[in-house]
Amino acid sequence: MKKRIIYILIIFVAVWCCTTNSIFAQTKSLSKDATISIVTASPYAKQLVSTFGHMAIRVNDAELGIDYIFNYGVFDSNLPLLSVLHGMFQIKLECELWVIPFEEYYSNTKSENRTIHEHVLNLSSEEKETMWKFLIEHAKGAGRLYYFDFFNENCTTYPRDLIGRVFNETLIYSKNLTFNSYRSTIHRYTEDNPWLKFTIDFITGAKIDKTAHSFYGLFTPQELEDIWMDSYIEYASEDTKALFKESVVLFERNELDENTSFRFTPLLLSLCLLALFGVFMIIELLRKKYYKSIDYVLFGFMGIVGLLFFLFKLMYSNWYFLPDWKLLWIHPFHLILVFIMWKNKPAKYLFAYHILNLTLLISLLAVFIFSIQYIDIAYLPIVLCMIIRSVHNIFMRKLYNKHQTC
Repeated sequence: MKKRIIYILIIFVAVWCCTTNSIFAQTKSLSKDATISIVTASPYAKQLVSTFGHMAIRVNDAELGIDYIFNYGVFDSNLPLLSVLHGMFQIKLECELWVIPFEEYYSNTKSENRTIHEHVLNLSSEEKETMWKFLIEHAKGAGRLYYFDFFNENCTTYPRDLIGRVFNETLIYSKNLTFNSYRSTIHRYTEDNPWLKFTIDFITGAKIDKTAHSFYGLFTPQELEDIWMDSYIEYASEDTKALFKESVVLFERNELDENTSFRFTPLLLSLCLLALFGVFMIIELLRKKYYKSIDYVLFGFMGIVGLLFFLFKLMYSNWYFLPDWKLLWIHPFHLILVFIMWKNKPAKYLFAYHILNLTLLISLLAVFIFSIQYIDIAYLPIVLCMIIRSVHNIFMRKLYNKHQTC
């Protein structure tokens, strides 16, 4: 069995090397009928890394016998959610440029039922040659490997920057170019995946709510494709030409019936927790007893989450993590309250903590109301739980004749 596996690996490596060498051996100039295209694939909901779609570059020259896809952003697609998010937002996920036959790429993408568009670039012979040489050198050199950055170095930004490099300052973007925030662009792709949307909104900070200026906001395939459709090249002679010579749909996805089954969303979970705490609160009021265990669970859990969240923000100070106004709510200082209750400290310490906590939580609501930072509505029921408990501890406990823990 081991020998068979070794033989398979040897054959795989040999085939890969032969394929790679056949590509890199093409030192000749492209023929006049060669085409270089931008190929886009629609998002693929069943695979996390394909949530935002994909963009690649195709080089097709029948005379030289080549038809290859230069595919940026290839990595292990079987990584779990947390590992992928870690790579997407920590710049720790190593990716590489793979060069594969177009038919292989087309077959794989079609099997995933993803729409495939091809846009043939309107290049002169010199421009095609410049791009061809750059792609070959990039695939052969150390630049083939890079660390993935969701906003700056991905499958879209590499073709975007390459086109800009080939045309220098002669590429004129469409007048329809709008300046959206990074977050609004992300939401365009995650609205149907509430848990992914919730996770991304949770780990990112206020800066991605700002407008992304110029083409730096074009970091997803669909946004860049839409703008390029109406962009053009302007030469010193004042002659102009469209960026795309022609555009074709290579494959149209089959529309599947929408899944209307019940989905347990973050908002529904937080509403359930709010209802549960509400029931315990009603029991407290009816029995006129204080159940310390409610605060132990709520503030203890938020303190542990806050500690991990706080360390995360300190360890990874990427521009899209800080500042983050959620730190008014998700912080490790809730564990101080747990310590105060555990040590049975005087009531004045509890009173002071809840006054401070209530002030911070109301400030967070102000951040939400005045759109200082996007706050997912799924957070609000939990914030409301904490507000109610702080108000309860400030104003209601003195009305109880007996204090009891459970």
